[in-house]
Amino acid sequence: MVYLTIYDIAKDKTRTKLANSLEAVGLYRIQKSVFAGKVKRKILRPLIKAYAEKLEEGDRLYVLSLEDRQVEGMFAHGLEENLDLILGRVITLTI
Repeated sequence: MVYLTIYDIAKDKTRTKLANSLEAVGLYRIQKSVFAGKVKRKILRPLIKAYAEKLEEGDRLYVLSLEDRQVEGMFAHGLEENLDLILGRVITLTI
């Protein structure tokens, strides 16, 4: 299962901590406030719950679960090289 996490958070500190936490559990940034990747639900769910409790009025945090085939069928420009990472097909990134 691929999880797509999208947020709009006003406070810089909360937003930065969430982004760092998402990367730490194995999600990849695909836009400034959009992360995607394969991670175990039991790891992601408590993390999201903890940050959801910190949200202020007007903040938003969404997590969508996607099947691999849905991600593979996505129209993408500028993201193609990251799809294998998001789908968990490679475990290393060569720079």
